[in-house]
Amino acid sequence: MSKISALSACFHYVFTAFPYENLKEKGFNIDSNDQSGTEVAGLVTQTLLIGESSISEKKSPIALEFLEITDEVEFVSHFRKQNLGLKGRELLRPGLRFWAHQKTNEGSTQSETKLVGSIPIQILSVPASSTITTNLVGRHPNSVDSVWGVYLGLSSTQKEEWSQLLGQEPNKENQWILTDGTRIQCATPGDGLYDFMEGRKDFPFWAVVLQSQSLDLAAKHFEFDKTFHWKNQKAFLIKEHLTDWDLIVV
Repeated sequence: MSKISALSACFHYVFTAFPYENLKEKGFNIDSNDQSGTEVAGLVTQTLLIGESSISEKKSPIALEFLEITDEVEFVSHFRKQNLGLKGRELLRPGLRFWAHQKTNEGSTQSETKLVGSIPIQILSVPASSTITTNLVGRHPNSVDSVWGVYLGLSSTQKEEWSQLLGQEPNKENQWILTDGTRIQCATPGDGLYDFMEGRKDFPFWAVVLQSQSLDLAAKHFEFDKTFHWKNQKAFLIKEHLTDWDLIVV
C-alpha cells in the first residue's frame, strides 16, 4: 500500500478562465511566469500556487488547479482511455493529487489514478528514501499562506475507503493528518457547516480549507458568502460553482 505523505494539488473543471482570473481581484498572487496554460488532452490548466513541497532536492507546488475544458471531445476520449468507469457528470467531479512513498527506481516518479470515496485521486510516487517537507512560498496580499486541508462529506463506506488508502482510521477530530501536516477533514453534523454543504453539494469533495494569518485582512479582499464558527474559530466561506469545491478561509 502506498504511504500518502503530502498534498500536491486540489483541482476542479471549469468551462471558462474566469474562476482562476477572478482570484487576482481577491488578493492572490498569480505567477506571471506560470507555463501551465498549455492545452493537453482537451484541457488548459491554470495553477494557483499556495505552498511548496520539497521532495529530496526537487520542488513541487501545492496548488489549486483550474482545468478549463477547451475541447470536450478530446477531453472525454482521454478519460475513457483512463478507464475509471466515470460517466456523465461524474467526469467533472473535482479531485486531489498526492505524493506517496513507495518503491520505485531511484530518481524516478510514477503516477496512479483511482477513485477513493467517489473522489478522483492521483497518486504521484516517489522513492521510499525521499524526504518530503512543506515550505511556505510567501504570503498572498490577502494573508492566505497555506492549505490547511480539505473538507469532505463522506458516507461511512466512503470513509472506510479513505481509511484503507491511508492505512489508519480518522483521529478523534474526525480527520487524517498527512506527513506534511495537511488535514483530510471529514464533515461532521453540528460542525457549523455540515448542513449547509450537505444540501449544496451532490459529491463528496466539499471544500478546500485555506489558512489565513489575518481574517480581517482577508475580509478586505474577499466577498464572503457565509461567516460561521468552525472548530471554535471564526471562518469564512466562498462559494464556487455547484459542480466545484468551495473555499473555506480560517
